[in-house]
Amino acid sequence: MDMGYLFEELIRRFAEQSNETAGEHSTPREVIALCVELLAAADWDRLAQPGAIVTMLDCCAGTGGMASVFEEHLRARNGQARLIPHLQEINDESYAICKADLLIKGQDADNVAFGNSLTEDAFPKLAADYCLTNPPFGVDWKGYAAPIEREHAELGEDGRFGPGLPAKGDGQLLFLLHLLSKLKPYDHATGAGGGRLAIIMNGSPLFSGAPGGGESEIRRYLIENDLLETVVALPDQLFYNTGISTYIWVITNRKAPERAGHVQLIDAREQSRKMRKSLGAKRNELADEHIERIVELYHALDLDGEQAKLVPNHRFGFRRVTIERPIRARYEGGPAAVERLGVTVDWSASQVRKSDADRAEAILAGIERAVAELPAEGLTAAAAVARIGKVVGYTSLLKKAKDAITAAVTVPDPEAEPLRDAKGRPQPDPDLRGQETVPLPDTYHPDDDTIDVLTDGVDDHLKSEVLPHASDAWVDHTKTKLGYEIPVTRIFYRYQPPRPLAEIDADIKQVEQEILKLLEKVTE
Repeated sequence: MDMGYLFEELIRRFAEQSNETAGEHSTPREVIALCVELLAAADWDRLAQPGAIVTMLDCCAGTGGMASVFEEHLRARNGQARLIPHLQEINDESYAICKADLLIKGQDADNVAFGNSLTEDAFPKLAADYCLTNPPFGVDWKGYAAPIEREHAELGEDGRFGPGLPAKGDGQLLFLLHLLSKLKPYDHATGAGGGRLAIIMNGSPLFSGAPGGGESEIRRYLIENDLLETVVALPDQLFYNTGISTYIWVITNRKAPERAGHVQLIDAREQSRKMRKSLGAKRNELADEHIERIVELYHALDLDGEQAKLVPNHRFGFRRVTIERPIRARYEGGPAAVERLGVTVDWSASQVRKSDADRAEAILAGIERAVAELPAEGLTAAAAVARIGKVVGYTSLLKKAKDAITAAVTVPDPEAEPLRDAKGRPQPDPDLRGQETVPLPDTYHPDDDTIDVLTDGVDDHLKSEVLPHASDAWVDHTKTKLGYEIPVTRIFYRYQPPRPLAEIDADIKQVEQEILKLLEKVTE
């Protein structure tokens, strides 16, 4: 452990000097210990059997700390057990230290590989019992995106990245998908096989990405396939070069029956103690009693406790629906309309369909004349637009030009009738467009084909939450997106009422008295 701390201090100092990324660090040993205990929490009886052989993968191995701590905990329970680690590391110096460590221990150093595990998978055929890693936080992957995007496009679900690709600014979820593909398959008929993985990540993968985007789709894949077992919120200031909050995700393809259809959330943010001396940004540490308490919460399966909750899968899903309201405007022609037309859009051949490009100038000139000839009042907006269309061949124009004409002959008026298109449908006002987040129905199950997940219950939400405030609103169902997020902080939020004003006022007066006494001493 002392050598681990020494290594971290050296890495921290040189990282500050060279502005290295957060990838150049190993994980505090007590955090690894917690990961190992959670990873094997339900398996220690099986692992204690004589001759137990365990395969393990760490794709961001650093100096091999994950494997070392895993082996320590395994040997503490079963001195005859054998851990077969498979490790890959991209930093050449860390790789060399890791390989030397296994050689000194007499283990097979051929299982330590050098390279980027996302683009140079050193163990393509591996089926591991356990996967454990701490990938770099917030490090972009655009520099090596091509082979990853190619695998996603060509192999789909048969490859590692079938569920989706996160934004290129953060590759943490790519490492999660890589490890997921390495778990030993589970035979549901016999109950044999299966694997578990634990990964340490920052808060971004919990909620980043828009509904329907890569990050959301990865979370959806994990939750709808009942792979995500537990998320543990750790105390902040646990790591040497960052004080941000971190989370342990435990994922398995052999979830226990009592956990099926649920994700356990554990709030361990208060389970730490202050260090006597800080190490970089690390000011807190997990003592043995804290690890024991977190593992105890894991086993307790409390449905709705203050520190742990068992949450149904569907509660992490939601629909992001688009709420539209109509454009309300009245007709106003005359010179003002011509002036508005000139500033609304850049009148050029780009506003005319390519098939009519040879007569673009004539069309645009005809629009200007037609607008100038409109009466100052007495028409509806729809009638004015229709009249212009007949004069200039309205079908030749692109939508942007049509919208510009409508805007030129109308002025906003909240008391006016809604503008309608040729089919009589109200035209949506982009300035009034909004979005609502609608939870999935309690009856939702991904295998239930009788429920339209994008529309079920959405109209009821519109009636109860939107129409009382905007009676002319409607939902554009074509824009609805399904999303998933894991709002750990919101789920564990506990309301704390503000202090009484009298108490605050008394504190202020006390501070004022203390300041006056200090001023008296200064002026003596």
